Amino acid sequence: FGDGLRGMTSKARAQALGLWLLAHELGHALLKIPDVYDHPESCLMKTVRGDLAPLSGLSRLHENPGPCPRCEPYVRMMREVWKGEESRTRKQWPEAKAAYLKALGEAPERLDGGIAFPSKLRLRLVDVSLAQDQTSEALEHIEAFLKLNPENEEAKQIKGELLGILREEVE
Repeated sequence: FGDGLRGMTSKARAQALGLWLLAHELGHALLKIPDVYDHPESCLMKTVRGDLAPLSGLSRLHENPGPCPRCEPYVRMMREVWKGEESRTRKQWPEAKAAYLKALGEAPERLDGGIAFPSKLRLRLVDVSLAQDQTSEALEHIEAFLKLNPENEEAKQIKGELLGILREEVE
């Protein structure tokens, strides 16, 4: 930040760090929004090359309150994930499955963390499918997981176990 925080009142410093920097970082952590350069100037998640001054970021935020339309797909995706998590906790399997599938469908192409988040959703769907005794569906989800993570030995083992269960069901 260079000299950006020097000379600021403690309230202004708290706003710069809390409203601008912390909120930006929470956008990465909670909403999976990557650093972006193509969002409107008003967007909290917009990364302005060469401008990391907290006062500049805070000023843009105050001048343009309200949601960013380019961030909305991330918000919609996470709402579905949170519905899925709540449904899964309550053992409402069909609702959890629908929410996770919708979240995967809503997922923007670029996510903070790359494939880690869609991979996690695939594992949730394996769990939900198995809770509903839908072994072939669980197998489809573990295969989708393996497309993203082909070297994951644990997933390969799970796939083998699911194939074994399916063979037993046929016999």
